[in-house]
Amino acid sequence: MKIFTSGQIAQIDRITLNSQSISEDELILRVADVLAKWITGNIHLKNRRVLVFAGPGKNGKDAVALSTILAGQNIRCELFQVNQLESVSDIPEIDKGCLIIDGVFGTGLSRRPEGIYARVIRSINNSNAEVISIDIPSGLLSDTMTPDSNAAVIKADITLTLEFPKLAMFFKENSQYIGEWRVLDIGLDNDAKQTIDTPYYVIDKKYVSSVIKRRVRSSHKGDYGHALLVAGSYGMAGAAILCAKGALRSGAGLVTLSVPEELYQIVQVSVPEAMCITSKLTDYERFTTIAVGPGIGTSPETVKRFQNLLKSYTNPMVIDADGLNIISVNREMLELIPQYSVLTPHPKEFSRLAGEFGDSTQALQLQRSFSLKYKVYVLLKGANTSLSTPEGEIWFNVCGNPGMATGGSGDVLTGVIAALMAQGYSPKESAISGIFIHSTSGDFAAKKFGEISMTAGDIVNNLEEAFKIVY
Repeated sequence: MKIFTSGQIAQIDRITLNSQSISEDELILRVADVLAKWITGNIHLKNRRVLVFAGPGKNGKDAVALSTILAGQNIRCELFQVNQLESVSDIPEIDKGCLIIDGVFGTGLSRRPEGIYARVIRSINNSNAEVISIDIPSGLLSDTMTPDSNAAVIKADITLTLEFPKLAMFFKENSQYIGEWRVLDIGLDNDAKQTIDTPYYVIDKKYVSSVIKRRVRSSHKGDYGHALLVAGSYGMAGAAILCAKGALRSGAGLVTLSVPEELYQIVQVSVPEAMCITSKLTDYERFTTIAVGPGIGTSPETVKRFQNLLKSYTNPMVIDADGLNIISVNREMLELIPQYSVLTPHPKEFSRLAGEFGDSTQALQLQRSFSLKYKVYVLLKGANTSLSTPEGEIWFNVCGNPGMATGGSGDVLTGVIAALMAQGYSPKESAISGIFIHSTSGDFAAKKFGEISMTAGDIVNNLEEAFKIVY
C-alpha cells in the first residue's frame, strides 16, 4: 500500500472528480456515508450524545455531512462549526460519556492551530471523552512531525484515515495522538493511485502473499538454499539457537551454525535440524547466504574473523547486533559490506553506525541517506519498524505488538530473513516479507500468551501460523 503526501492526496482527489464526473459535494457525501457506516457498525451509540466539531476546510465539510447522516438515523448528534465560535464560553460542555467526532483540520494543515481552534482542541482533550478523528487528528501535520510540544493536537482514540495512511502516523512521537487507526476506502481513482510515484509504502499481506511461492512437489532440500549463521559466544548460546530456529521455521533447505567450540554441544542438542561447525571457515562461497552478528561479541578475534568474512563473501548477507557494533567501531569495514545486504539495527545500534539523530523525521532521513550511500537495506527496528532501500524507498510495518520487545526477538528476525534469502528471494523481498512474517507471528504469540508473558521462543513457535496466512 502506498503512502502519499498531502499534496499528492489533493491531486488524486482532483483526478477522481474528473475521471468519475462527480462534484466535490458528491465526493464529500460519499466520504460521510463511509464514515457513518463504520461508526454505526463499530461504536456503541444508543442513548449516547455525539458531538461533531467541524472546521472551515474540506475535513470540516466531511464532518458536517457526517452529522447530517447520523442525525437522520435518530442518533443524538450535535454539530459545532468551530469558526463560528467566538469565545471559550461558546465551547459546549463535554462529559466523559460523549463521543467526539473530530473534523476540525485535515491533511492540508501547515501550521499549528491558534485562537478558538486551539481552545476547542484542548477542551476536547481535557474532557476524557472518546474521540474519533476524521482522516488525521486535528493539529497534526500530515507529512512531518507536529511543530512543537506546546502545539494543540487532538488526542484521538481512533483515527479513520481516508484511502491511505498518512506519513505522520508512522512517527513514534505521534502515537499519543493517533490512537488506533483504520483505513477506509472512499473509492478514489485507481489509475491515479497506481501511477503517482511515492517513496513511501506500508508492508501488507497482499505484497507478501505475492512474494511467497508454493513449493514444487518434486523439490528437495538443495532447492531451498544453504544458510550459514555466524552467531553466539560464551553466555550467548541462546542468540545462536533462536536465530537457527527462526531460519529453520522459515524454510531454509539447510542451516549451518558457526559457533565457538564451547557452544557446540548445547547447540547440537537444542537445534538438531541444523549442522554445526566450530572450525575456521575459508570456503564461504558455498553458502547461499550468510547471517552474522547475533550474540557473537566484539573480541579482537571475532573482529578479525568478521573482517575476513567480509573480504571473502561477495553476495548479500544479513548483518545484525554485534556485527553492526563491530562495524561501528571499525568504520573501514563499512566499505566491505556487500551491496544489497540487509542490516537490522535497533535505534541505538543505528546511531552508532550512522550518527546521532533527534526525532523520527531525522532518523528517517538518516536511514534513507545511509541506504543510498552504501547500497544496503536498513531495517530499523522499533514500534513502527521501517525498511530503507538502496533506491530510496521507505517501507513501514504496521503489524506486531509491545510484547515483541523482549530479548531474542531480533535474533529470530535475522534467522527468518536469512532463510528467505537462502531460498532465492531477493534481499528486498526477504526483508519486507521477513518483517511481516516475524511481526505477524508475534501477534499470534501475544494472543496465546499475552504481551507481558510472551518470549522470543513463542515468536519462533508461531512462525508457522504467520506463513499460513500468506502461503
